[in-house]
This record gives sequence, C-alpha cells and structure tokens, in this order.
Amino acid sequence: MRYDYARLGETPELFRETEEWTKKELEKIKKTEKAREQVMESIQPLLDKKREKIICSQE
Repeated sequence: MRYDYARLGETPELFRETEEWTKKELEKIKKTEKAREQVMESIQPLLDKKREKIICSQE
C-alpha cells in the first residue's frame, strides 16, 4: 500500500533520506555528463584532423 510516495512500512525519514541521496546522485551524473561534453568539445578538432589524415593517406 502506498501513501503519497512512501510505501507502507517505510518511514518518512527513510523516504527523505532516499530522496536526498537520489538528488545527490543525479547531480553527480549531470556533472559527469557536463565534464564529458566539455572534453569531447575540446578534443573534437584533434579528432577531425586525425580523420582527415587517415582519409588522405588511404587515397
């Protein structure tokens, strides 16, 4: 049986702790994804040059 978002037998404190933990984990994931995007943007010109060199060497 559910009441609001907590299940029967689950204390409100446990529910709040779980909610806080989930929010923290989502923030970590967002930071990681943002950092990954920044790294990919910074190395993209190098990858493009490498790709051009490989294509030119195959021709």
